Amino acid sequence: MVTSSCRAVRKSRRMNLKRIVRGAFLRCLNAARAEEAFRIRERALKQTRLGQRCLVEFSRIAWTSGSVLGLGDDVHLAGAITFERENAQVEIGNRTYFASLISCADKVCIGSDVLVASGGYIADHDSHALQFRDRANDVLNWNEGRKDWSHVTISPVTI
Repeated sequence: MVTSSCRAVRKSRRMNLKRIVRGAFLRCLNAARAEEAFRIRERALKQTRLGQRCLVEFSRIAWTSGSVLGLGDDVHLAGAITFERENAQVEIGNRTYFASLISCADKVCIGSDVLVASGGYIADHDSHALQFRDRANDVLNWNEGRKDWSHVTISPVTI
C-alpha cells in the first residue's frame, strides 16, 4: 500500500523533472534565438551602409541576395522592409523617421528630414500582374518559393 507521503514524493519528483526539462528546453530555445539574431545582424551589416547614430531593428528586414540598405545619419527605422528581388535597394536619407512598410523589388529612395508614421505602405511594384491569366499560378509559385515578375509593373519610388 502506497502512503500519501510516497505519493507526494513521487509528485514532487515529477514536478522537478518537468521543471528541469522545461528549463533545458528554454535554454536551447534562447540559444537558437540568439544564434538566429546573430545571423540576422551579421547579414544585415554586410548589406547595409549605416550612417551615424541610427536606430534599426534588423530582424524586421527581409533580405534577398545582393539587396542593399543605405541609411543616412540619425535615421530611426521602426518599420519593416521586404526586399522582394535580388539586388533591390532601399536608401533612406539623414534625420528620417520611418515606421511603415517598404516592399522593394528594384529601388526605393526616401530623402532627408522625412517623417513616415505607422500604417503606411510604400512599394515600387504592383505586386502581381493585372491580368488573371498572367497571375493564375502565383500562389502555387509562392508556395514553392518562386515569383514570376515578368508581368509585374516595377518603377523606382523617390520620396
